Order: sequence, then structure tokens, then C-alpha cells
Amino acid sequence: MILKALVVISILFASQALAANKSPIPLLTYHLKPPFIVDEKTEQGLFYDLAKFLTKRSGRYQFVTSYIPRKRLDYLLQQDELKGLVVGANPIWFKDKNEAKYLWLDTIYKDRDEFVSLKSNAFEFEGFASLTGLSIAGVSGYYYFGVNDMVSKGQAVRVNTIGERQVLAMIRKKRAHVGIVSTSVFNYLRRHEGLPNIFHFSAQPHDAYDRRIFTSKENRTLFEHLKPIVSTMSQDPDWQKLIAKYQ
Repeated sequence: MILKALVVISILFASQALAANKSPIPLLTYHLKPPFIVDEKTEQGLFYDLAKFLTKRSGRYQFVTSYIPRKRLDYLLQQDELKGLVVGANPIWFKDKNEAKYLWLDTIYKDRDEFVSLKSNAFEFEGFASLTGLSIAGVSGYYYFGVNDMVSKGQAVRVNTIGERQVLAMIRKKRAHVGIVSTSVFNYLRRHEGLPNIFHFSAQPHDAYDRRIFTSKENRTLFEHLKPIVSTMSQDPDWQKLIAKYQ
């Protein structure tokens, strides 16, 4: 029994030493919302689980998820001071449609932005002209293609909120005709926070997109190390279980 206990202790210390020897890599996200960040203080959310997943798969790095405001992230990118990775992003959102500015890893999560309205006054999106004269709730600082153009021309009114929970509250209180909410957020809130069954999704969403990970070209060694890991995540049962946990 003593020998067995010593073996267990030795394995435990060895695993701790291995983790301690791994180089820490920031995993930055500007999405302060579920399911990606559920609780920042207790480090709950899909992107915290992603850091653990990548650390486990990597024999070289330890990944640490951190929230960063989008403006601060943009500043770091402008100054070429990005350390680590940015997660949950898409090339179009960072003006890198051709993936020439940054190094982009494969998709880790597929998502959509839905037009949400009340069932009692259901809205169906049929092109941006169908938004004419409507008030549209969205998150302050978010760019919604097409919608921003309608608002700038005075053809629709935008109502800004601090988050997607608040977008749904604006719809519920009839302070906006329609709102834009990510499928990932809506599904999480419906399952874990008991959203009332009063909301309608337009058959045609505002957008469908891939959430990905990117880094600067200076981090090519890190990028090349992660490529084979991330490229197989869509078929990895452990990663799929983590996604299912937040849906």
C-alpha cells in the first residue's frame, strides 16, 4: 500500500511539474457572454474549457483564457503587440477576408446571428429593405453589416444595449421591433436560464459564420504547433462534449 501511494504521489508531482514547465500562452477573447464566458470570476465557460482542452492536447504550451475589450485588442493589433491567440473571431470582423494579415486556424465553432422578434409580432427578414422603419436592438460597438447602413441612411433606428441578454429584454418589453442575437447565446440562455417561449427566429438569419482562432505572423511556431490539433477538433469527441455542455 505504501509503495502504491508513493507511485500515485510521484505521478501527481510529475504531471504538475510538466504543466509548470509548459510555456503560458494567453487565449484572448472579447466575447464577454455565455456560452463562451459564463462567469469570469470562477472561470466558467466554453473558452475556459477550450484552454484546458488545448493544454491537454499540447505537449509544449499551457493556455490561459483572458477577457479583453475589443478596443484594447484592436490597439494591440495596431501596435503589433499581440501576445498569444485570439479566440472566437472571424477574418471578416478583423478586415482580413483573404487571411493575409494574420495566421488563422480552422473553425472551432459554427454560429449564426439571428433576427429575433416576439411571436405575437413576428418579423421575417427578406432583405435589408424589410427593416425599413423598424427599431433594431443590438450590442453597442458591434458591427452588423447591412443594418449599420440602413441606420446611417436614416431608414431604420438602432437601439444599443450592453449585451445580448439586454437585447432580448428590449424585445420582450417592446422597446424594439427586432433584435440580433447569436444562436449560441440564445440556446444557452434558453436551456440554463429559462427563457420564456415568446421569441420568434426569422427563417433567414442576419448572418452565419465560423468562430476561429488567429494569431500574428510573429507567432508562426505556435501556429504550426496548433494546426494539427485544431484541424481535428470538429471530429474530436472530447471537444464535441464540451460544446454540448453549453448548448
